[in-house]
Amino acid sequence: MRVDRCVCRDVSFARLAEIARSERLDFDALVQRTGCSSVCALCGPYVRLMIRTGETSFDPSDPRIARDQQVLPSEALNDDDPV
Repeated sequence: MRVDRCVCRDVSFARLAEIARSERLDFDALVQRTGCSSVCALCGPYVRLMIRTGETSFDPSDPRIARDQQVLPSEALNDDDPV
């Protein structure tokens, strides 16, 4: 199974890539704009890789994903999210 979306926000990486390109957003700005990677944050490494490479579908065992796991779920919580 390939990973191709932020499940929490139900938005595809293809759509996120479109938004990032058209609005020239980096990872933090894309998270702010779309809410992706702000709930469970598991898509964060995929979204970071998507921004760098333009790829929109990933094998979860891709070693590039493991290197990019910089954002922990607790760091991704919004102040508005109930804890």
